Amino acid sequence: LDRDAVFELLKANNIIARKYGVIRKINVFDGQKMVKVGDAVMKGDLLVSAVYEDRHNKLTLKHSRAEIWAETDYAAIVYFPLNQTIREKGEPMGKLLTLNVLGRQFSLGRPLAADDFIVEKEEKEVSFLGFRLPINAIITHYYNVKVKDITYNFEQGRSGAFALLEDKENREMNELEILSRTTEEKVSEDTYIISANYIVLMDIAEEQDILSDIPWKNTDDMS
Repeated sequence: LDRDAVFELLKANNIIARKYGVIRKINVFDGQKMVKVGDAVMKGDLLVSAVYEDRHNKLTLKHSRAEIWAETDYAAIVYFPLNQTIREKGEPMGKLLTLNVLGRQFSLGRPLAADDFIVEKEEKEVSFLGFRLPINAIITHYYNVKVKDITYNFEQGRSGAFALLEDKENREMNELEILSRTTEEKVSEDTYIISANYIVLMDIAEEQDILSDIPWKNTDDMS
């Protein structure tokens, strides 16, 4: 590690709440715990202090580390247009073979402009006389683009909007535990809109650097 990286590891910090909620689970790895399960906290409240008093009544500053799980709310909204223009795969327009040899790629031909085509890639292992070679063949297929206008009815729009909401949950809320969800649906300007409100369990711990001239040491020993 270079000097800056070492300093980053050693600098003292508190743990504060990045969102309001009710504390449900606490895992403190280093630092002085300042809250308990069942406490209600607001954004910015101190959860774990960098100032730690050991069994010998000696005060030290620490790089606080913790997971503080709280019950809180979360909101999401998705929009599904009922009138859409989509791109579909048309006739094949060509392909390009690329060889990946020990991490280096060699194309046998010239690639086409990807924006003008629908592009699909497949990768195959290369063998000779039954022996696997350190070469992968990447075949890039180019297809003509067919533009199609689609109008969805109310039920199709609703189904599409809920699919978008599920995808959003998988991408943005995969580290949260969803305890409950309520939704509100409406159609506005040919767009199906779903607003969702959740009660979730999430880690609200956020590091807050502190500045001090007091000599201190960082240790994971909480004894």
